[in-house]
Parts: sequence; C-alpha cells; structure tokens
Amino acid sequence: MAHGEHTLDPFGRDPFGRSDTGRGTDRRTARPTGDTASTPRAQGTDSGRAALAAGPTPRSALLVEREAECAVLATMLAELGEGLAGRIRITGHPGAGCSALLRHAGQLAEQAGFPVLRAYAAPAETNLPYGVLRQWFPPVEPIGARLWSGVEAGGNGGLLARLRQELRAATRRAPLVLLLDDAQWCDPAGRRLLTALTRLPLPGRLLVVAADNGLPAELPVWENAAAWPAAQGAVAHAHVLPLRPLSTDGVAAMVAEHCGEPAAATVVAALVSATAGSPALLAEALRRATALGMRPTADQASRFAALAADALGDRTARLLDTVPPELAALLQAVAVCDGQLEFDLVCRLAGPLPMAAAQARELLAATGLTTRREPPRPIGAAAGHLLAALPAAARSDLHARAAELGHRVAAPPDAVARLLLGAPPVGAPWAVTALTDRAAHSRAVDRSEEAVRLLSRALREPMGRRRRAELLVELGLTEARTTPGAGDRRLGQVLHTGGADLAPLRLVAADLLVVRGAAELGGAAVLAAANPTTATERAGFDALRQLAAGLPGDAGGRHWDPTGQGCPGDPARSGAAAWLTALDGRDLTRARSLAHAALAEPAGGTTLLAPRIAACQALLLTGDPAAARDGLDAVLLDARRREAAAGVGRALLTRAELELRLGRLDEAARWLGQALREVPLEHWHPALAPAPLALDILLNHWRGQHARAERAAAVRLPAGAEQGVSWAFLLFARGVLCAARDAPAESIECFRECGRRLLARRWTNPALLPWRSLAADALGRLGRRAAAARLALEEQELAERWGVWPARCWSVRQSGSRTIGEEN
Repeated sequence: MAHGEHTLDPFGRDPFGRSDTGRGTDRRTARPTGDTASTPRAQGTDSGRAALAAGPTPRSALLVEREAECAVLATMLAELGEGLAGRIRITGHPGAGCSALLRHAGQLAEQAGFPVLRAYAAPAETNLPYGVLRQWFPPVEPIGARLWSGVEAGGNGGLLARLRQELRAATRRAPLVLLLDDAQWCDPAGRRLLTALTRLPLPGRLLVVAADNGLPAELPVWENAAAWPAAQGAVAHAHVLPLRPLSTDGVAAMVAEHCGEPAAATVVAALVSATAGSPALLAEALRRATALGMRPTADQASRFAALAADALGDRTARLLDTVPPELAALLQAVAVCDGQLEFDLVCRLAGPLPMAAAQARELLAATGLTTRREPPRPIGAAAGHLLAALPAAARSDLHARAAELGHRVAAPPDAVARLLLGAPPVGAPWAVTALTDRAAHSRAVDRSEEAVRLLSRALREPMGRRRRAELLVELGLTEARTTPGAGDRRLGQVLHTGGADLAPLRLVAADLLVVRGAAELGGAAVLAAANPTTATERAGFDALRQLAAGLPGDAGGRHWDPTGQGCPGDPARSGAAAWLTALDGRDLTRARSLAHAALAEPAGGTTLLAPRIAACQALLLTGDPAAARDGLDAVLLDARRREAAAGVGRALLTRAELELRLGRLDEAARWLGQALREVPLEHWHPALAPAPLALDILLNHWRGQHARAERAAAVRLPAGAEQGVSWAFLLFARGVLCAARDAPAESIECFRECGRRLLARRWTNPALLPWRSLAADALGRLGRRAAAARLALEEQELAERWGVWPARCWSVRQSGSRTIGEEN
C-alpha cells in the first residue's frame, strides 16, 4: 500500500476530506465495508462481536500451523470490542509468515467493523523523518504542512503529544487498530511513538499489532526497538507471538493445499530440507511448481527441491542488499565454516562486530538463513547463495583464513580439512596432514567420494616426490570404489615416476593394475612404461608382465619355459610361474610346488596381490582346493587391510569359483554376492567383467534358476569386454545354457569360440574349462560322431597328461548332475 492509504480516518475525516465516522472503507477502493450505528458503542462492539463469532476469515496457505496465533488475534479483537486496549508483537525470521499473520489481523478487524490504520516500514526509509507516522496520521496535518516541515527542520513541534491526544479522541469514538509491518526498519520517531505506546497505558480502545523479524536497520541501532515486553505497567493485555518453522506435517499440509492433492513423502522431505520449514519460501516454491504444472509425486522430489533452492537464492540476494555490511560478512563467514568452527571463531573470521556473540547469533537466526543451534549453519542451499555474492578470489581467501584460524586454535582436524576444500594451496605441511587424515576417516566410514575430494585437494599442496606418489596410490585405491577408470590413471602416473626410492610404490601400482585387469588388454606394454631400478622391483615387474600377458610360451618377449629349470625362486615369479604352468597343463607337480612357494609365509611370501591370487587359481587346477582356500583367505585379509577394492573383489570371485567347482552352490552364491557388493559389476574392468557374469550364469543354471541365468546371459557389457580372456569364460557359460535349452548348434559355436580364445593364449589345460567334452556332447546330438570322438579323445589325453580330470575341478556338470570330487 502506498503511503497515505487508510482503511478509515479515525479522526473524523477520510483521505478524500469527507466526514464518514460511521463507515469502514476498503483500503484500495474506499468502498464502505459495513454499516455501523453512529454511537461509539454500536461501532465495534455488538457488530464486532457478532462478526468475530460468525467464524474466522478465510485462511491463507501461509497460516498453516498458525491456529493458536490466529486464536489470540481473535480474542484480542473481541476484547477490544469490549473496550479493552492491547498490544501484540508478531516476531519471526524472514519468511516465517509475520506479514501474513498481520494481514490476517487486519482482515479480522475489518470483519468486526473496526477502523484499521496500516503502515509499512522499509529499509530505504529507516532514516526518513517520521516515515511511519506519515503513513498512519497524514490527516492530522497534510503532507507539506507547517507541522511536518518543522519536524524536518529539526524540531518536533509537539507532534508526539498531539498524536497521543488525537488517538485518545479517536478511540473514544470507536475502537482502533494500528498495524505496523517490518517494525525493525522503523524510523527513530516511529520508534519513540512505539515505545510510548508499549510502555505507557494505552489511550482508550486501541490495539497495536506490530510485526518484526529482528533485523537491524543500521549498526548503531542493533537492538530491536520493537522488542516489546509481554506486559507493561497497568496494561495486562499484551502478547508476543513468536512464529516457529513449519513441522513436517505442516509442510505436507501446505503442499496439499497449494497442489490440490497429498504430497509424496519424498517431496515433503525434500521441501523440509530445502526450506527449513519457512512458510514464505515454501509458498514461493509451490507457486513456481504450480505455474509449471508439477504434481507432488515421488519422482518430482528433486525438482521441488530445486525450485525451493531457487526461491531461497532470490531471498538471499534481496536480504544481502538490505542488511548492514557487517551482518552480510558474518552470514558469509557462517556459510564458509558451515558449523565446523565455534561461533566465537566465526565472529572473529567475519571481522569486528559492534555486538556480543549472543546478540549476533540471534540476529543471524532472525535472517531465516541459518539454524538456531550451536554453532549456526546455513539452511538448505543458503550457503551457496551467500558465497555466490563474493568474487571467487574472496571466497577462496575466506576459506583459507578459516582453515588457518581453525589450525591455530587446534580445531578438530576434520573441521580444518573441510575448510581447506574451498581454499587455494596454503603451502603448509599441516594442510596435507589434515586432509589425508580426514580422507582416511571418510574411507573407513564408506564415504569414498568425500575421500577422493580430500585427497585430490591434498595433491594440490607442495610436497616431496615420494609423498606425492604415496598420495597418488592412495587416491587410486579410493577412486577404484567410485570411478575405477580415474583410479587406473592415478596408478599409471605412479608408474611414470622415476627414482630407486619409489620402487616399492611403482610395484604396488603395477600390482593393482594387474589385479583389476587394467593391464591385460595392452598386455606387457601397459607395464613397459615402468623402468625397474632394483632386483626386487625387476623380479616383481617380470611376474606382473607375465600375468598381464598370460602366455605360457612367451611373456613380454622373454622366453618362459614352464618345464625347465630356469624359474626364479622369487615368490612373485613363483606365483606367476605356477599359474602359467597350470595353464600349460603338462607338469602338475611343478605347478603345485610353485604355488605353495608363492603363498609360503613369512620368509618366502610376496606382498603383491596378483601373483598370490594366480597361485591360488593354479591350486584349483591341481585339485588342491584346501590350500587354495587358505591362500585366498590370507589374500582377502591383506587386500582389505590395504583397502584395495580390486584385490578384495578378485579374491572373493576366486573363492566363489572354488566353491562352484566343488559343487557347493549356496556357498558359491554367498561368495559371489560378496564380490559384487564389494565391486559392483559396472565397476569391474571390461577385461574382467565377463568373469563374475559367467559365474552368475553357471550358478543360477545349476541351481535350477534358469530365468535368472538367461537374464544374466543377456546383460550387456562395456566396450572392450570381448577382447579380454574372461570373454572365453562367458562363452563357456552361454554354451552351457544353449545345451540346456536343446540348442546344440548354438552351444557348439560358443564352445568352439571359447576354445579358440584359450588356445590362442596356449591355455590347453582342460581342467580350466572342459569345453571340448561339452562340445563333443553337442556334436553327438547332431549326429557328428567322428568330430565328437576326436574332441573327447583330445580332452582325455590332455587330462591324462595333466593328471587331474576336469570332473575333479568342475564337480557340477552341464546336465545338472553332480560329481563331487575329493577336496584333498
């Protein structure tokens, strides 16, 4: 409403100069709002009581959960009609609905036939002389008259005394209601009148209702001038109505009222989080949602939250334009610290404040942008909006100063680390320590993405070459849980780092790449970038290159004779040699001996994961599952200790294969489930992803869950999966399914392609996959007995040469029957 608009001139004149003491006037059209008798008692007593008794005025959606406050207003207005004066203070943070409740009070008063005078304070008018009084009382002296000009010249001309006399005279004629919104922005003269009206007996039948949010108009006047006591002097009819945030039920009711249907629980939860229960903020978000035709269904929760965040951003921008710079700086310091530092430290970070910390905390809460708990934190997305008002350099500097302040006062390391995330490099060792310690904690509680951010930030600090390589390995291990490809690149960086002192770290990085399968598609060339500098490192890299290439006859250009006497005694080389010897399928005794040497503890053991897993796989092919189980248990413990997700996944997968080979289907399902929980299928390297899928197909098929097996066989794998050797295992599993559904031609194609891929790598041992005998069965069904006999005979000869028949290594056969072999 523009200044000077009134519902009724209580002094016997309306704004148009007519005498109309017996009628209320609509504040926009000056239409009479109701007939009243000419006697003072008739106006606002009988008719007012009847109007209030008739029922409440239609409620705004902003008055949800404000029933008690509305009841107080109705009671006070009824008592006003009986001749009792009173005062009400409505207070709450911006957006709490103070203005809506004040409007409701005006509507109730107009319903009862009481004259209503309204005034609105504004930040731009805080220093305007008598700005509020000019809105309430221009009929006393028109704008521009001598009285007002005298005030502007520095005198008061007895204005306040004159106004009290006029109020007393007006309330003799009829009860009067004075409404003031945003009282915190009231000018000094208006404050003095409010003080007079709130600390002295009220003149006649007068009800004063003022709303404020506690924000200061200027720093020298940080106290809240409208902070009235509940009662003063002889006046007992005084109330303070603090407005609280909406509860979850209140938010749900408001959404239903706006949208015309109940809201999904996820929508309500999202809006509670984004608005902190602010009715005005919620109403704005719902208005925008309604304009877009959105419905409060579960799938729209994120969109509702985004609209609330946008509305909060608009409100934050408006508020920063109106509050003093010191309060804006404090809000931004709160946004940077986000509860990580004690409030007195936040105040120190913001700069000198002309108030105590307790008062500053109340002012923050009054903005509606921070919580009331200790220490204050921004609500919803307010932090981002508050900091967006700062230039990027200023934001970074604020983060850096906050982190350094936290370090100086020995704040918790995790708090310092969180503050460092938004700061530029500070060039101090304590920063790296804080970030890496917090990253370790984040990994321990399964917050890998947070750990990645912390370690990435730590790597921006200056540090030595070895420390950087250690952090790269740590980051690669952490990223393996969320973005494995990025982790592979970190480990690759370590391989390119020179220096004899970094040999152990280069070996660890290469080992993790081989375990994950990242070195397989490129073979030994992936590891060729490393230049070993010590004998131990050379031995380790030789073993890893051989495992990556997977060729019993030729590994990385070096001749590998699995039956000769040239196998080195290094445990890592022994693990690789055991696996390659087993794949060659000619010397079972040697393969088993090498595998045991690779797993021997402690003197002959190796710290590398890939050679030990390979040794356990070799023991499976030699028919020694008990030793393989023990070895896998040790590898699993070591991989968990290192937090090497790829090593844990490979060890669990191999254990599932062990149980499946023994026909222990339930145990196999348990271990496979663990493997896929540790490393979801989408996080396996394309070269290895077919392996868990193949086990899943075989397991479900042999458990009689054929539909699940077929669904697993239809899963699409990422590009590059067909190039890895694990694709042969998937072809084998698909061939088993084809044979079971009586599609021999398709099964023969799968088994033969499986065989071609294995033979291309010189993997001839039938104990690995008995594809020949299964292809022979399918050929026999098609009447191709000669071809079937040749394959069956070939498998028999190879098995006799190896010394363990495939049935002993695969106790569950494709027909669904079981041939349980001995474990030992």
